Amino acid sequence: MSLMWRSKDLGYVLMKYLELLGFKLEGIVTLASRNSCYL
Repeated sequence: MSLMWRSKDLGYVLMKYLELLGFKLEGIVTLASRNSCYL
């Protein structure tokens, strides 16, 4: 049972990490597009 919970927690953490990573990438992309507009 503990192993199952661990795998679930790991998946949840992985999802959250990917979500945060996606937001960071989105922010970087928007910043890059803004900078290119200034150029």
